[in-house]
Amino acid sequence: MTQSLRPGGTGRTRPAPGRTLTVVLGGALVVAGAAACSSPNSPRVASVGPPSDDGSSASDGSMTASPLAYSQCMRSNRVPNFPDPGSDGQLPKTSAQQLGVSSSQFTSARRACQPLLPDTDPSPVSQPSDALVAQADAEGALNSLFLGLGAISLLVGAIGVGNIMLIAVLERRSEIGLRRALGAAKGHIRIQFLAEAVLLALAGGAAGVVLGALSTAIYAHANGWVTVVPTLAWAGGLAAALLIGAVAGLLPAIRAARMSPTQALWSM
Repeated sequence: MTQSLRPGGTGRTRPAPGRTLTVVLGGALVVAGAAACSSPNSPRVASVGPPSDDGSSASDGSMTASPLAYSQCMRSNRVPNFPDPGSDGQLPKTSAQQLGVSSSQFTSARRACQPLLPDTDPSPVSQPSDALVAQADAEGALNSLFLGLGAISLLVGAIGVGNIMLIAVLERRSEIGLRRALGAAKGHIRIQFLAEAVLLALAGGAAGVVLGALSTAIYAHANGWVTVVPTLAWAGGLAAALLIGAVAGLLPAIRAARMSPTQALWSM
């Protein structure tokens, strides 16, 4: 402290500038520390200890490292459903989804309570790693690829059925002319060729379903799995074959029905 004297007055004291600055900065740090400790979003390590004489728990800023202390710390860091260790003293494996908290909140609590598990793995819980996420993305991409290949196969099959039926119409013009000359209507010719296209597509679809089920059974047996062929799978395959046969055989059937008997018989 320094002393200043005024003329005609008593001596007064005022603080030195350096000490004043030190006091102000110290007070600011204390206020900032109190605000950080009182923030609800800041992770904290719970402090537990034996109860004192007045009934309160003695807290010296640390707790004994143990699985039970880790569980208490996790519950105090906004993971209220974190379980206690089992009878063997080990923490059960769990995840953020099972505990009903977000991944960021769960990770923050784990980091805060990590010192309570020395000489052990501080990650006694299972979380999706980058490898698992990448594997799931790869499986989704493969499923999309297989669906695309299936759609292309159906398109190729439709084109094949349509070409076969067009060739059949050209090669069977004499038969068409003879049937028309004997009194067959255009609808009869149309239904005949459309039914042939549908039966051809159904035969191909049934063969594909049998081969698919057989390959699935062989692969499952080789890996020791149970062979399961869902009804939706084979029924959907047959339905798709039926639809493709009807669509692909429609144009050749219409073309055969429009052929005149004279023109058809003249080509014999």
